[in-house]
Order: sequence, then C-alpha cells, then structure tokens
Amino acid sequence: MDCYRNSSCSGISQLEDGSYQLMTGPPSPADTTTLTLQKGLCKQLILPQPGEYCKMENVTLSGHLTSASTLLEAMQLCRYLESCGGVSGREGSFSLYSSKMSSPNVYKDSWFKDDCPDLTKCGFGKQADYRGSISTTVSGKTCQRWDSQSPHSHTRTPEKYPNSGLDENFCRNPDGERAAWCYTTESKRWEVCSVPQC
Repeated sequence: MDCYRNSSCSGISQLEDGSYQLMTGPPSPADTTTLTLQKGLCKQLILPQPGEYCKMENVTLSGHLTSASTLLEAMQLCRYLESCGGVSGREGSFSLYSSKMSSPNVYKDSWFKDDCPDLTKCGFGKQADYRGSISTTVSGKTCQRWDSQSPHSHTRTPEKYPNSGLDENFCRNPDGERAAWCYTTESKRWEVCSVPQC
C-alpha cells in the first residue's frame, strides 16, 4: 500500500480491525475508520525531534503497515500512527512497520520509534537479532566458540554467516532455530540458551 506513488490516492484510513485502506477523493471517514490522514499531510508537519527515532543499520522490521517515498514522510506518518513501531528502507523506498522485531538485511536500515531495543540484553522472536554475551545453554553447558571445530565440527561459521554476530562463544541464531543457541563443549552437540525476549 503506497499512497504517495498512487496518483488517485488522497489519503490513508486505518480501519477498526487494524488494517489500512487507500482513499480516493476527499476524505470521508466511514463508521469503521479509526484514523484518516490526507495525502500531503506529512509535508505540512514538523521534522522529527532528536531522540524520536533510533537508527540501526542493516536490519529490517516486521509487520508491514504502509509505504512512503521519503524517510521524512515515513517518520512523520509513523509518529501519528499509534500502531507504528518504526520505519525501514533505503534510497527512496521506505515502509512503516507495526513491530520492532528486527532481522538482518544488508539492503535496509531501520529507525525505531522512540528507543532502540537493547539487543545485548534480549532478542525478538527467534532471537536472530540477539547480540549479547550469554554463553551458556538452558542446562548450564558452556558454549563452544563459533570459529572452533572442536569438540563439534560444524558449518555455522562467522565466514559463512557474516551478518549473524557469531562472535566468541556467545549464543546466536544464524539459521532460524526456535531461539538463540550454541554448540556445547560437552557431548551434547547443541542446545538453546536462556536469552530473554525483548
């Protein structure tokens, strides 16, 4: 849904069920509309204040809401949409997202509404974004270094997964397991870790 690139679009309405619809013609909110924003409104608004957004490079958010043609328009629209958690994009293509859950993406940067999540303390969803220093599993086993092939040989190396933060022996999720995990230094090959959810 991109109102700014659609010449027949006059604005965006958010419906009671949380979905969005493009409007054509003059704004006329229906009974099922909870918020209506006219096209061009963002150009009339003030610039985001310092601290309103926190930038993280090479990540994208989840829960696509709508799109905008510039970062400024996207940030201004996000400010007025209560359900917006942030903006992702690069070079003339930006989208608004409902969730702050992030995932690595070398083609996008993200601007979190308000504060950035501290990914050294927690991870979203399957915790692929976790970058903390927990290095023991749920049962207390010590994690094997990602750049080591002993005691367990493996293919989850920093070279093969350069965007997964495979540093030292810290718990990570480079391959979509249910949570951050690591290879262990004991006979059990691997195990998930007790990384908190953000």
